[in-house]
Amino acid sequence: YYGRLLVLPAQGPETENLAVDLEAQVFRNGAFFDHGADQCSSYAAADATLQNFRDGLSLGDTALLGPNPAANLVNGHTDPNAPLLLSAPVGAQSGVVELLLNVPTWLQFDWSGSGAENPRGDATFGRYQGHRRIIFWQQDP
Repeated sequence: YYGRLLVLPAQGPETENLAVDLEAQVFRNGAFFDHGADQCSSYAAADATLQNFRDGLSLGDTALLGPNPAANLVNGHTDPNAPLLLSAPVGAQSGVVELLLNVPTWLQFDWSGSGAENPRGDATFGRYQGHRRIIFWQQDP
């Protein structure tokens, strides 16, 4: 198999811990697809680094809580019983942090065109407030 591992974007309230989902993908017929058969790729909090804090978050506002020890993917995704979990920010601060996951070379990918890299994704704490220029927003029945 030729595949890669993704760190999917995560978002949630600034008052709760946030689970970040991972997805294994396999290359078939010229494209990457969800690799639901991956049950053996592992991940742990020790494999992740938090970086690029922005929009109100600073270093130390959130931390990786688990899993410790490592957990395996289930059907190509993060095990729901052992999530890659970030703590709620100190003081219920909203903002964004980038999670970089160190993976084996066979799960890396050329994300930016400069060679094989570890996957990364944004974790956003805070409730969506909508666009400031919208006065009223309603869904039609």
